[in-house]
Amino acid sequence: NALFHIGLLTRYLELKYPITRRIRAELCNLCLVLLFEFPTDLLQQITVMKVITKLIKNENLSTVGLELEWRPFYNLLKSTHYSCKDGATQMDQKSIVGTHASKLIDLIGKAKVYFKQTSFKEILDEI
Repeated sequence: NALFHIGLLTRYLELKYPITRRIRAELCNLCLVLLFEFPTDLLQQITVMKVITKLIKNENLSTVGLELEWRPFYNLLKSTHYSCKDGATQMDQKSIVGTHASKLIDLIGKAKVYFKQTSFKEILDEI
């Protein structure tokens, strides 16, 4: 189970062992695939978002080629918090939905430095 390994990675990061930038970038990409492309519930997404945020914060990963697309972040935010069809269900507690929104916004804030240079124009065109 991928989430078991996410838990192990979380513990590893909490111990503050050094991880090279290249490995951080690779782990970030793998975690983003899990976040965007696999069906996970909100609690699992929160866990993955926390790990990704820890991997990319305060590190200049663009030197090792980390470049992120903005659209998957936008689609996740839109489908989970601004759509009646997808994302959060009626069964999800408001506190979980609030925590999810907070962690997602925090992740986007850290990830935006890795968006492509053309992203700003694309985002404005979308909005």
